[in-house]
Amino acid sequence: MSEHLVKYLSAIVKTGSFSRAAEALEISQPSLSQYVRRLEAERRAVLIDRKARPMRLTPAGRAVLETETKIEKMRESCAKIVDELNRGDRGRLVIGASHYRSIYFLTSILPAFIKAHPGIEVLIVEGTTRELEQFAAQGQCDLCVMPTSIHNESLATVTVYHERYLVVVDAANPVIQKVPASTETYPPIDFSLFDGEPFITVRRGQRLRAVFEKVCLECHVFPRVVLETVSPVAALLMAGEGLGAAIVTETMAKHAYPRHPVRYFALTPEQPLSPVGVVYRKDLYLSRAAREFIDAMRELARTYGASRT
Repeated sequence: MSEHLVKYLSAIVKTGSFSRAAEALEISQPSLSQYVRRLEAERRAVLIDRKARPMRLTPAGRAVLETETKIEKMRESCAKIVDELNRGDRGRLVIGASHYRSIYFLTSILPAFIKAHPGIEVLIVEGTTRELEQFAAQGQCDLCVMPTSIHNESLATVTVYHERYLVVVDAANPVIQKVPASTETYPPIDFSLFDGEPFITVRRGQRLRAVFEKVCLECHVFPRVVLETVSPVAALLMAGEGLGAAIVTETMAKHAYPRHPVRYFALTPEQPLSPVGVVYRKDLYLSRAAREFIDAMRELARTYGASRT
């Protein structure tokens, strides 16, 4: 009875009805209903609240699903361990990362890593910060390269380096004239100067958007958002085209090449450094390939120019 338990109960919870769950599972509704009735008889408890709309799990149902999900993950981890022992340096590594970290960070690691591990198939899954946290929590990725300043008890984090947040503007932006001359690489800029000025943001669910909104609240300013994009890289490049300012990371500043000259400034008020590393589910086995990938990240961070942990 446990073979399909997690999949079937999860489908009912997600869809809210037996008919939609059966359709999603590509089985008949009578078969699904019969399965749940047998399961309830076996567990001697009602697992589905059929009177609720949408249907939901009873407390007993939640306990069963949570427990069986953990058991299923443990079986998967055990299978990975045995498979790794049998196959040696072979297998698959699924890495989650944002679009810009795929471009600017993973491209610096993966060529050497893949050359050193020719038997490992690497799959990159891209997403926003919020999506990557979900991918890690659901076990869809072996590990995710992302900010490690998250609060999720099911996840483990390994911080590899820290990076600063900066403001980028095109070199002809009139706001620059209001910034005192400085020899610093990233001279400070008072964020209040952007009140009412054109600004480019990324969509909600990404760390850069949260930083933008936080600084706006702290300074009580309201930049005029002219463009919202899912890609931080696109935001930086559009800033270079003169569409407005944007908040970026130091990693992007060091490795992006917009078509036209741009200037980078340190945020004032100063924001805490962003810890970056890997996030993975605590109860899943971290393969040797994954551990060696983390070591490769640490090695790169030594020469990457970012603040190392």
